[in-house]
Amino acid sequence: GGTLWGVAEKLDYIASLGAGSIYLSPICKAYSNHKYDTDDYLAVDEGFGGDEALKNLIEKASAYGIKIILDGVFNHVGEHSVYFTSVLNDPSSPYKEWFSFSNYPHDYDCWWGCKNLPKTVKCPSFRNFICNRVIPKYMEMGIGGFRLDVVDEYSNEFTHEICAAVKKSN
Repeated sequence: GGTLWGVAEKLDYIASLGAGSIYLSPICKAYSNHKYDTDDYLAVDEGFGGDEALKNLIEKASAYGIKIILDGVFNHVGEHSVYFTSVLNDPSSPYKEWFSFSNYPHDYDCWWGCKNLPKTVKCPSFRNFICNRVIPKYMEMGIGGFRLDVVDEYSNEFTHEICAAVKKSN
C-alpha cells in the first residue's frame, strides 16, 4: 500500500536512517498490486500518484541527497498491457515483433510459463523503445538509476544498450 506522495512525506525519517537511495519496486501502470505486469512503461501508476507524485518525490529526495532507483522490468509485460493488447487486437500492430506466438492469438511465449506475463522479444524495436523512450523519460525526471529485474536473462548487448542510455541521459 501507500503512494509516492506518502514516501515523500517520510523523507525526514528515511534521511535520519542514513539512506542515500530509495529503491522502488515497479511503479509503472499495471493491473496487479505488485506491478511486475507492466501495462504502460511510460506512465507511473495512478494508484501511486502518477507522474506528478514521482517528480515530487525525486525533487524532495534530492534535497536530502537521496537518489531514487526504479525497477526496470523489461523481460515481460502484463497480459493487459497496451503493447500486448495492441497485438491481440491487430496482428499488424507495431508491437507485433515484441512477442512470440506459436498459435496466434492463443499461444504465446510467457515469462517462466506465467500466462499473464507475455515474454518480450528483445528485438531492435523493443530495445530502441526501452533505451530511447523509457529510460530517457525517467532519467530526465531525475532518477538515480535502474535496478534491472532478472538481468541474467538479458543479452549482454541489451544490457550494454541500457547502460549507454542511462549514461547518455546522466
